[in-house]
Amino acid sequence: EKATDAFGELNFMGAKNKYAKYIRLSDKTEPSHIYDHLVEEWGLNPPNLIISVTGGASNFSMQSRLTKEFRRSLIKLAESTRAWIVTGGTNTGVMKHVGKAVNEHSAVKSSSEKVVTLGIATWGIVKNRKNLIRPSNDPEWQAEYNINPETINPKTESLLDLNHSHFILVDDGSKNKFGKEIELRTKLEAFIASKHSGNEKVLLVALIVQGGPGSLNVSQTNVDSIASMHAGGSSCRFCGWADILANITNPLITSVDEARIRELHEGFSQWTQTANECIAMKDMLNIYRLDSSVDAQNLDVAILQALLSGVNYSSNPEEKLNLSVAWNRSDLARSSILTDDTYIRLNAPFITAMKEDKHEFVKLFLNHGVDLSTIFPPDEILSLYKDKKMLEEKKEKILLYLLEKYSGSDKQPNVENTLTVYFIIKNVLNILQPKHFHQQSDEMFNGGLKKSQQYVFTFSMTNKCFEITFLQLSYDPLKELFQLCILLNRREMSFVLWESMKEKLSAAIAATKMLKSMAKKAEDKETVSESDDLQCHADDYEAHSIGILSECYNENEEKTGNLLLRRLPKWGNLTPLQIAVNAKDRAFVSHPAVQILLSQIWKGQLMENTHTLKIIFSALCFPLIFFLISFNGLSKEPTTDDLSSSSDLQEKGLISKENGSTKRSLYKREKFMYFYRAPVVTFWLHVLSYLVFLILFAYVILFNFHPFTPGDSLVSVISPAEFLLWAWVGVLMLDEIYEVSPSLKSLAGKIRTWFAIHWNKLDMLPIILFFIGIGLRFQPDIQVSRTFLAVSFMVYCWRILNIFVVYKALGPKLIMVGKMIKDMLFFLFILIVFLVSYGVASQALLYPNETDVGKAIQGVLSKPYWQIYGELFLSEIHFDPGNLLAKAFNIPLIVFVFSAGQRRCPEINRLVPVLSALYMLLASVLLLNLLIAMFSYTFESLTQNTYNLYKFQRYELLEAYYFRSSIMTPFSIFSYIYQLCHYVLTGCKKTEK
Repeated sequence: EKATDAFGELNFMGAKNKYAKYIRLSDKTEPSHIYDHLVEEWGLNPPNLIISVTGGASNFSMQSRLTKEFRRSLIKLAESTRAWIVTGGTNTGVMKHVGKAVNEHSAVKSSSEKVVTLGIATWGIVKNRKNLIRPSNDPEWQAEYNINPETINPKTESLLDLNHSHFILVDDGSKNKFGKEIELRTKLEAFIASKHSGNEKVLLVALIVQGGPGSLNVSQTNVDSIASMHAGGSSCRFCGWADILANITNPLITSVDEARIRELHEGFSQWTQTANECIAMKDMLNIYRLDSSVDAQNLDVAILQALLSGVNYSSNPEEKLNLSVAWNRSDLARSSILTDDTYIRLNAPFITAMKEDKHEFVKLFLNHGVDLSTIFPPDEILSLYKDKKMLEEKKEKILLYLLEKYSGSDKQPNVENTLTVYFIIKNVLNILQPKHFHQQSDEMFNGGLKKSQQYVFTFSMTNKCFEITFLQLSYDPLKELFQLCILLNRREMSFVLWESMKEKLSAAIAATKMLKSMAKKAEDKETVSESDDLQCHADDYEAHSIGILSECYNENEEKTGNLLLRRLPKWGNLTPLQIAVNAKDRAFVSHPAVQILLSQIWKGQLMENTHTLKIIFSALCFPLIFFLISFNGLSKEPTTDDLSSSSDLQEKGLISKENGSTKRSLYKREKFMYFYRAPVVTFWLHVLSYLVFLILFAYVILFNFHPFTPGDSLVSVISPAEFLLWAWVGVLMLDEIYEVSPSLKSLAGKIRTWFAIHWNKLDMLPIILFFIGIGLRFQPDIQVSRTFLAVSFMVYCWRILNIFVVYKALGPKLIMVGKMIKDMLFFLFILIVFLVSYGVASQALLYPNETDVGKAIQGVLSKPYWQIYGELFLSEIHFDPGNLLAKAFNIPLIVFVFSAGQRRCPEINRLVPVLSALYMLLASVLLLNLLIAMFSYTFESLTQNTYNLYKFQRYELLEAYYFRSSIMTPFSIFSYIYQLCHYVLTGCKKTEK
C-alpha cells in the first residue's frame, strides 16, 4: 500500500455548480483515520445520527407518489436530527433517489445547512475513475468528472451520483466487482456510532429499500448493535430482501427454511444462515411498508420511534427526551415521551433547547408546566451570556459586540457579573436603572433592592420633585430569557417566551425598543442586512403591541388607560407609554386608545368640550373659573382596586374614573387647583407670557435701545423695559437649566439627554446670542450689539412655532416644513458646486488679479447667488466702454472721475456671457425645478404618515407641559428662590443631625 493519489474536489462536468469532495482509500484503512479526515480535513460537523441507506441498485422501481414521500421524509429526518446519510454513492437505484432528495433540499439552503450525503463506493466499479487521479501535487487542481459517457456497462461499472456531497472510494485491488466496500463501510459506521455527540451517543439506523444479498449482510451487521429499519413496498410478491425480511419476521415464524427463499432465488446456505441470525433478533427489526398510505407520510417518525424503542432507551424516558431534543423532534416528545403519567426532570433538556434555539421544545416544556425559577437561577442566566457558541450564532454578532464594549475587552468578553449585562440592557432599552447598577454589585440577582432604597429624579416642577420608590424586585427568569433572545435576535424563541409572559403589552413594546436600538447599532457598523432583519423583527413586535392594545381598547377603554400608565418595576419603573415613546413607536402612540388618553390628560379634570377662549379668559382672571369652566365630578368612595391600579396622573386628579360609584360636585378650592394643574391651562399661560415677552423684546430693540457713551450712568442709558428684558431672559435660562434631568450622574449624560430634544437647541441659541449682544452693549459701536439682539429676537419668534403642534390643521404642516428644510440643505450641496465653479470662473475673467479679497469673495459667492433670483449683472457681463463714456457726458466731470477712481471696470471677455447663460440654465431651470420636485415628493410621502408624526409630537408637547409649573415666566423665579431656600434649610438640618 502507498499514499493515495486520488483526492480533492470533484467537478461534475455537464452539471451546473455541482461539486463534491472525494478520496480514494485502501480497504484496510482504519475507520478512525477516515473519521478524522471527514471531520478535520473536510470540516464536517459530527452527526447525531447515521442513516445508512442501502437497497436496490438495479431494477429498482417505486411509484411516483411513494418516491416523493420517501424523499421528503428522508430529508426531514436528516435535517431535524443533524444526521449523515451514508449510501453506496452511485447514480443507480435507491442511491439515485437519495441524491435527488438532497438536491431538492439543497436548492433552498445555504452551504452550512445542507445535509451531508456520504457515498462509499468500490473504486474498481467507478466509471471514468482515471480522471480522478491527480496528475501532480497542485493544491488547486480539480478533478473533472464526466456524467454523460458515451457507453457504460451497468453490470461492471457505475457513475458517481452528482448530488452526493462527499465520496469515499474503497480500493481493494479488484475491478468491475460490486460490494467490495461493504466491509469498510460497516466498520466506519460502527466506529462513528461509538462516538458521542454532546452528551448523547451517536445512533445508527440501517434503512433497507428492496435490495439484494449485500443489503441483507449490512442489515445483519448493524442489527447486532442498533435498530434497523426496513422499508419495503412493491407491486410484485417479493422484489427484494427487504420484502423477504418483512415476511419472515412475521410473529408466527421463528425460523427460515431454504424452500421459502428459493421461491425467488435458488437458495444458498449462507443467505439462510444470515437471515436466521436476523430473525433471532427480530425485535430490533422494524418493518415499514411504503405501499401503505399512512406509513408513506411518516417515514421519519417511524425511524425515530424505532430508535427510541431500542433496548437501551425503552425503559428510560429521560434518555428518550434527550434524544428527541438532540434530533429537534418535539412531535415525538409530545406524543410518546411527555405523557400525563410520566415524570421527567426538564432542567437539562430545557437548557439545551434554549442554547440550541429549539423553540418548539421550549414551547412544549412551558406548556408542560416547567418551573423556570429552578431551571434558571441567576447564575444559569449569566452563564448563557458566557456561552460563546450562542453569542457567535449570528453572522454580525451584535450581542458579542455589546459585551465587548461594556466588559472592556475586545478579545474575551468578561461577563463575570450582572453589571455588564445590565449596562447592555440599559444601552439598548434606555430604561432607568437603580443606583446600584452603577456600582460593582450583583445585588439585583442576589435579592434585589432594599425596600427603603429610593431613586429620585426631578422634573420641571415648581416646588416638588417626582419620586419613584423602587420596591423589592422579584427575579423573573422568563423576562430575563426573553431579553436574551431579543438581544440574540431569535425570532421564534422570543415569540414563544413572549406568549408565556403575563405583561405581554409592555414586553412587546420593550422588545420593539431593544430591536430598534440594535438595528441602529448594526447600521452604524455598516451591517445593513442585519440592520434590516432587526428592524423587521421590531416591526413584528410593534404589530403585536398594537394588536393587544386594540383588543384591550375594544374590551374596556378605562382599564386600557390604566394599563398604559401603570409603572412597571421590571422595565425600569417606566410606563408602557413611556417605553413606546422612547422607542419612537409612532404607530403605537397614534392608536386611538393612546390619543384619547392623551386628550384626557391634556384637559385634566376639565370637561373635554371646554372652549379654548374660556380657558384663556379664566386663566387670566381666576374668578371666571367658577362661571365659565365645567369640571368632571369625583367619586365619593374610590375602591381599593382603583387606588392600587391608578397611575400618578390619576393620583393628581388629572383623569376621571367612572367605576359605577356616585359623583359629587367639586369645591371651589378643588376647582381652582384642578384648573391650574391641567396641562392645557399651563400651556396657554406660558403662551401668553411668551407673547408678552416678544412684544417687550421688539419694543426694546425698535424704540428703546440707546448707545452708551463714556460718562453716562447705567440708569440713564438702560431703560426699565430693557432691565426687565434682561431679567426675563435670565429666568428663561434658569428654566432651561431646570429641565436638565437630575437622574443622570454625569454632566455629559445630562447635556446629551437635554440636547436630544430639538426644541431645547432652539431655546439655547437665542439665549446665547442675547447675552453676547448684552456683553457688547457697552461698546462705542452699539450696532454690533443690536445685530446680535435682532438675530436673537428672530430665533425667539421661530420658537413660537411649537404652539402649532396643538392644532391638528397646523401641526402636520409644521412637520412638513421641517422635512423640506432638510431636503433644501441637501440641495445646497449640489447647488454650491455649480455656484462656486461659475463664480470663480466669471470673477477670474472679468476682474483678473483682484487685490481686494472682500470684493473677490463677493464676486465668487454673492453675485452667482443673486443671479438665481433674477439679478443678472448684465452691465458687467456685457461690458461696453463706449456706453460708459456716453453716460459720462451727461454727468458732471468731477462725479465721473470720482466714480471711476472708486470702481474698477470689468474686462471684456466673450466667454463670460456663454458661461452665464449655461449657469442660469443649470441653476435657475434645472436645479430649482429639482428642488420643487424634492418638495413635492416629500409632501406626498409625508401625507401618509404626517398625522402619526403629529400625534407623536403632540405627546412630547403634553409631557413637557404636564411636568411644567403653571407659574408663568418671569414669575417662576420666585419658585426657584423658594426651592433654593428649602434645599439650604434641609441641608442645614441634616448637618445638625
